[in-house]
Amino acid sequence: MRLSVIVIGLSLLASCGGDNASWTGREVEKRNTVSVVKLTHDVKFDADASSVSEEERARLGLFISDIGPTYGDIVTIEVEEDQQAHWDAVAGELKDLGLRANRAATNNGGVPPEGAARVVITRHVVNPPRCPDWRKPAYPDYKNTASSNFGCATATNLGAMVANPRDLVEGQEFKGPDAEKAADAVRRYQRDEVKEPKSQTKTSKE
Repeated sequence: MRLSVIVIGLSLLASCGGDNASWTGREVEKRNTVSVVKLTHDVKFDADASSVSEEERARLGLFISDIGPTYGDIVTIEVEEDQQAHWDAVAGELKDLGLRANRAATNNGGVPPEGAARVVITRHVVNPPRCPDWRKPAYPDYKNTASSNFGCATATNLGAMVANPRDLVEGQEFKGPDAEKAADAVRRYQRDEVKEPKSQTKTSKE
């Protein structure tokens, strides 16, 4: 009879372990991942034209307005090797819209059509970890392993606060203040060209 009690007691203890008995702790690692999104727009030029037409200017402005470029976005222009005039024309239009273009080292958005310049906006997006995470039962935990929700607040808050998601992949080297960019901001303010932020609507659940 005594032996039976001991066997039953051991079996109860084994069953109490549940999922925690096989919990390794690796499941609790919470990290943000970063995805790269490339948004493209082609600016078409008429034959032998070196300036952007009114129609293409309007299309470009609408594209930029819809995308809403923000801090951390990388703007590049891709053109054929012998179309420097097209690059300069599109760069000038983007500058009027408050954007400074970079020269593309590679074809980020594919080869642009003949006689066109391709504007590529590269945006890094934070993908937060799966949170909250309560996969691991809080008790019983005879091995005293970390909670499956451990690190959720830190990771999600970092992903929400980071100004440039690309910094989560690779840090930036500080090269000093950008005087030209700061001067452009002052000039836009003096000319009353500061754009109001897009309005956001809030929804509530009842």
